Amino acid sequence: MCTLFSARTLQYYWILVDFSRGVFSKTLSTQEEYRNNLPQPQLQQQKLRVCEVCAAYLCLYDNDRRLADHFGGKLHMGFIQIREKRNILKKIVDDKSLMEEGNLDRDTFTSKSNDHARGYNS
Repeated sequence: MCTLFSARTLQYYWILVDFSRGVFSKTLSTQEEYRNNLPQPQLQQQKLRVCEVCAAYLCLYDNDRRLADHFGGKLHMGFIQIREKRNILKKIVDDKSLMEEGNLDRDTFTSKSNDHARGYNS
């Protein structure tokens, strides 16, 4: 009977396997303990949401007074005013661009008709 390893070598390997299993299980328990002791992220603890106007964090469980203070605050109201002003300016720019397009079309049309009336063929 041919054996590759002696009984003593096999015992040594089994001791190493048992030792490595113990180290591995200790490592897993240490990692699990570490994960359990980590502080939870701030967003999960307080149930925060983002204000759609000013992008501030608002707690879902805040009382009405605190929320009213936020919605009446300078930052929140400032963003509302900025957006209103932007919409007004955008409308002015759009109206001016439409007027300029109308003038260009009218000028182009009148210049072609004048050229045709004068006898210029293009």
